[in-house]
This record gives sequence, C-alpha cells and structure tokens, in this order.
Amino acid sequence: AYVWDRTRIMLTPESAYVVQDGADRMHREPMVATFQTRTVAADGRMPFSFTLINAHTDPDEVTDSATSNEINVLDDVYVRVRQYEYESSGEEDCILLGDLNVNREGLGELLQIPHMTSIAGDIPTNTRGSKTYDHILIDRNMTREFTGRFGVFDLKKDLGLTESQALRISDHMPVWAEFTAYEMPHTTDVADRNGRGLN
Repeated sequence: AYVWDRTRIMLTPESAYVVQDGADRMHREPMVATFQTRTVAADGRMPFSFTLINAHTDPDEVTDSATSNEINVLDDVYVRVRQYEYESSGEEDCILLGDLNVNREGLGELLQIPHMTSIAGDIPTNTRGSKTYDHILIDRNMTREFTGRFGVFDLKKDLGLTESQALRISDHMPVWAEFTAYEMPHTTDVADRNGRGLN
C-alpha cells in the first residue's frame, strides 16, 4: 500500500496497478503508482513527478539456494516498469522500494542496472538493529532530485521505546529519503539510461 500527505503530494489519476506475474515468479506482485508534488512551476522547473515500485520479497526466495531468486526478478520488473512508464506518460523517475529481505550485497542483478544504488546501503533496518532488509533504490543518473539526505527512523531511539515495545509496532524500521519538490533538468538521453534495451 501507499500512504501520503495529500496536502503535499498527489496521486496521478489511474496510475496505480499491480505488476502482472502470470508465471508466479514472485509471491507478492509489486505495486506501482505515480505521484507528483503539489507545487507551482517556478523558474521553468516543473513539480517533481515519480513512479514508485513497492516490493516485498519472500525471505525464503531471496537466498542463493532459492530455485528462482525474487531479487533477480525485480531487476526485470524495474526495467519493464520504467520502459512502460516512459513510453505511456514520459515519466523518467522510477524508485524501487520495500522490504527486500537482503542486504546491499544480496541485491544481485538489481545493482547491475547502470547507476542503480540503494540509498541507505547497508544501514541496519530491522528493529533489533542487526540486519538490513529494507531499501530505496534509484538510478542516480536519472533521479537527480534526490538531495543526498536519508536515514532510518529508529523506533526505539526516536520514540523512546524499549525493544519489546518497538517490536509490537514492527520488526522493521522505516527508511526515508529526501527529494526536491521540483524536477531537475536532464542532461542524458532517456533512451540511453540503462543500456538494457529500452529502445
């Protein structure tokens, strides 16, 4: 699901959908939606619009021994969603985020997409502070609206909770990233953005 502040962000009408997975390569199909900041164009810069791909992998299906690693399905999802969004609406900024149940090293084929990076990297995201499961992934060459500010909301520290209390809320801590409210001018041809056949 997506939750957003409707006074600052708006959902692009009819943009939400679930990725169809007829081959059942993922236990939970990723959900996609496009949003835009509620700002007025200024100095020729338009409000920032972006497509989110929300994914939650099965922890048993992201290991090296898994017959079909869901992480290595998500790179295909990312590339195809980005191609579809660009061809249908001109959207260039795709952000993949969610509980992927792996650390940065386990991101496999996702990190083989040129310029793809996990914003929080290997910062622990589970409530016990011992493992990394959650990521926000962007193509740094295309999504230049990312300001460089990010973090993990520590349920224990930031809310003054014990570990037991925090675990009643969730076994994960929210990961956040900051983006500008306006589109950045692009200097790269979209068709060349990943070298993986988006033509």
